[in-house]
Amino acid sequence: MHPRRRPSRSALITTVLALVLSFTTVGMTPAVAQTVKPLELRVSGPVYAQPGETILYSMAVKNVSGRAVQGVEIYNDIPDDTSHDGGGTFIGDDGVPYTKLTLGSVAPNATVKVTWTARADAGLAVGHIITNSSFGFIDSSQGDAYGDDVLTKVEAPGTVEAIFKNDEGTPFDVATHGYGFENYGSGADVGIDTSNDLSAIDLFTLFGDDVCKTGNTAATCKLTAAATKWRDAQLESMAGGHCEGLAATSLRMFEELPYLGLPGTPTRFQSGTTDTIDLTVPNQAIENYIAHYWVTQSVGDYYYDESREITKSPNELISMLETSWNGADPTPYTVGIFSIDAKGNFKAGHAIAAYGVEKVDANESRILVYDNNYPGLRQYIVVNTAANTWRYETAATPGEAGAVYTGTATSENLSIHDNSSRDLDPGTYYDCEFCNDAGGAAAATAAAASTGAARAAEAASGSLVFEYTGQGALVVTDGEDNRSGADFDSDDFLTDIPGTEVDHHKGGLGLDIPPTIRIPVPADTAAEYSAVVHGQNGAAATGGTLSITGPGFVIGVNDIDLAPDELFEFVVNADGTLVAFAATEDIAAPEVFISYDPVSDDDPSVIFDVGGIELAAGEEAVIELDPELEQVFFDHTGDEAEDFFIDMRLIWPDGDVENFEENIITPAGTNEAFLDFGAWDGLAEPALYIDGILTNPSIEHRLAMVDVDTDFRPEAGDSGHGVYDITATFENVTEVSLEDLSFSLEELDDEDELLGADTTSAMQVSVPDAALGEDGLLDPNETFEMTFSIALGDSAFGGAVFGADGTPFDWLVTDVAPSYEANNGPFVFAAASTRGVATSQPAIPVRATPTFTG
Repeated sequence: MHPRRRPSRSALITTVLALVLSFTTVGMTPAVAQTVKPLELRVSGPVYAQPGETILYSMAVKNVSGRAVQGVEIYNDIPDDTSHDGGGTFIGDDGVPYTKLTLGSVAPNATVKVTWTARADAGLAVGHIITNSSFGFIDSSQGDAYGDDVLTKVEAPGTVEAIFKNDEGTPFDVATHGYGFENYGSGADVGIDTSNDLSAIDLFTLFGDDVCKTGNTAATCKLTAAATKWRDAQLESMAGGHCEGLAATSLRMFEELPYLGLPGTPTRFQSGTTDTIDLTVPNQAIENYIAHYWVTQSVGDYYYDESREITKSPNELISMLETSWNGADPTPYTVGIFSIDAKGNFKAGHAIAAYGVEKVDANESRILVYDNNYPGLRQYIVVNTAANTWRYETAATPGEAGAVYTGTATSENLSIHDNSSRDLDPGTYYDCEFCNDAGGAAAATAAAASTGAARAAEAASGSLVFEYTGQGALVVTDGEDNRSGADFDSDDFLTDIPGTEVDHHKGGLGLDIPPTIRIPVPADTAAEYSAVVHGQNGAAATGGTLSITGPGFVIGVNDIDLAPDELFEFVVNADGTLVAFAATEDIAAPEVFISYDPVSDDDPSVIFDVGGIELAAGEEAVIELDPELEQVFFDHTGDEAEDFFIDMRLIWPDGDVENFEENIITPAGTNEAFLDFGAWDGLAEPALYIDGILTNPSIEHRLAMVDVDTDFRPEAGDSGHGVYDITATFENVTEVSLEDLSFSLEELDDEDELLGADTTSAMQVSVPDAALGEDGLLDPNETFEMTFSIALGDSAFGGAVFGADGTPFDWLVTDVAPSYEANNGPFVFAAASTRGVATSQPAIPVRATPTFTG
């Protein structure tokens, strides 16, 4: 019987019964014939132009097939109110004038871009729209054009009032200092693998060595379990767009600020480049740079610091920008914008870089911006200075339908951010909300100085951070039925849980990603919360990961797939040790994860991913971590058998990482299983208990035989052939204490007999308690002596094989590290020859498989 009992828990099933988990079968769309056209064409152009000014149109041809396409030619009719100015071949003597562009061959899966220019007529009125609507492939069998008409508004000339310049006095220019590629998400759709864009170095730079399980420098840091899963959640959130990082790093590179100790110039990231506009992706170095500064928007004490994020009326912001940029020490600013729905909720957040202020007349000014959705193009926020309102037009992808952002003096959906404050002074770091010592007095003091008493109180106790990476809506409910998040019936956004703070996501791709919800960690860390994700705002099925971050842990559910009317709900507790959910119909539950960092540095960080759980309607499932006993439990209320998988990763204090993957089958009628990961050293399988019964007791991989001796007693035994006594010394050479040790006889001549066997089994000999000491445990580096007595059935001894059994107890830190030179198999005592009965036997040399000689 395992000596450490699982502690009693509150009536969890009562809580779980309140859950709602609604999964419906989404009807499959009937198969349709796919197009055989291998090419796609998209056209983009500027949002603004002045009378008589040139307009640059970019035409991108993408080969979506697996074969090269030869002889590719495209056309673009010359838009009304313009004339051909350059690029391609102008053809105007037969019908509608157009320009023809020859691309030649387009390789498989490649994208080729070409440009041409038109000139706006000189007499066009301000506000007139130039429409580019007719373009395509000359050979229409090669492909189709995608996207909406390209609309360019004729603007009034303006006068520059202020411009951001670097230390060399160079003004920022979008055609030089912005990136040449568009804002991007992640995955196969964009052709960019972003899964490795954040490393331990990035998290160390932001938070210091609190994120490290081992190592105290950026180069030596090995991330804790919670830091690992927090990083993963941030990378997944970037699928909604990298605008924050693109805006921030374009300004940093313009100022040539160093990054991770190296020069922050384009050449440092990609050889052969001169300006930021020359950089391309995929490129791991530049992707990492962008991701590093994107993630600052997920840091609580950056997001809520009023000295970093400045929200004022548009007129006040223009005044601040002019004062700064016309002063001796100009400040770089990124800009955050949000659209607002009918209920006043922020949507579709976007980050851009401000670089100038332009005055049109007494009633209108412009904030000039680099918009990473429009590489190299002139963009600006229009400010009606008379009404103190603002308006901005953009699109997630040039050439597609745009979005209009508007605001007033009090709407607070326009803000500027001091870009230079993203880098802290050497030796100082952001407060780490997922670290065990997050918050505390120092954090409270810093928070009080910047954001007031409410934020300080939260910082002192830490935060619970609820974040969903996909589209939809999120609401959190506490034990008092207070809710923070979306009200699915009214579309109101609630902040009823005391201390709630909200982080609005900026991705720039127009996706409806819900805001992150922060609430203070309660005094009662066993308090439970319901988290519900709803797909109501999507037009099609959406997916994402729901994660909850707290001091020392990140837990959640991976890859939740929701149709527009579906929802997913589960319960967590405030200390990050429990995830529970129920089924309202037969479901295959999504994968659940728990990552936990122990308070003691001597214990390992753990990450568990559990999937494949099948639940019938009305059944509940619970996954619970016991950090004190170092065990993880799997409970469900159904009577059917379960076949689920678990991926376990232990990050040890010495930096070693051990991984374990296995399918676990619990028989019908079984309701509980648990893994004793605290008694696992990575050398074999961790101890698995099903309904309290140990299923994998072998411990041969933990023992080494360090000495052996034999004695032959010819007068002993009833057979008349004597008794062999084999005395062996065994040592625990792992870092796991052992108990209930025994040896099972696996091989012996039929005529011979094992003496002293246990009464319950003629094939097993238990290690006496006295051999293991008062505590009954064999600790790391401890030894014990065991004698095996074998009565010979004839005059020859043919050898014996014993397997070791027992129970792993707990992982320990030892002053002298064990050798790990274990036997890793049964203990074999072999006979080199047959012989007659001898009166004595010489000592046997020490070896793993000793040989008896006559």
